Amino acid sequence: MKILVFFMAVLLISTSSVFAHPPREIKVELKEGQVKVVVIHPAPNPKRHYIKRIEIEITDQEKLEKTFIKQNGNVQKAVFQIPPLKAGDRLQIVGYCSRFGELKKEIEIE
Repeated sequence: MKILVFFMAVLLISTSSVFAHPPREIKVELKEGQVKVVVIHPAPNPKRHYIKRIEIEITDQEKLEKTFIKQNGNVQKAVFQIPPLKAGDRLQIVGYCSRFGELKKEIEIE
């Protein structure tokens, strides 16, 4: 009986992460003083399985973040107001899934 309960618990835990997945892609658009971020994350139920947070870290500056409680469709969008960027600055954008995983994208300003 204990072995059956153990195997059922393992099966339940392993299948719960089968439907969870990290974001698929991050798209970034830089404009003067703004960063527009689109995180692509298809999910069957975006009210429960969604991008919960998007973070931007700029070289030598404080991290910016936006949090969410659901996702509309297959994407999560955010717009960040940022100070002027210069050549050599690096941006790191991270999208976090509410269930499992994250995706990072780095951009260096030329």
